[in-house]
Amino acid sequence: DISTEAHERAVERMIQLGAVPMTSLQYLLELQRDWARTETYDSTTGIAKKWGGAYGIGINYAKTMFGASEGGQ
Repeated sequence: DISTEAHERAVERMIQLGAVPMTSLQYLLELQRDWARTETYDSTTGIAKKWGGAYGIGINYAKTMFGASEGGQ
């Protein structure tokens, strides 16, 4: 059974058992852990800039306004 309702019910069951929902951006940032991790900095910020909405805009803002140099950039 593949429907929006079936999906919502499945998510509700997972939450009842203790799962904590998260967004894809939260997951991406959890994988990155630390902006000093240079090997994944460019790809992570690239994804966040393209798909992260206001967070992606914030990355550009921080680099422009504050000269951020995380990831050796």
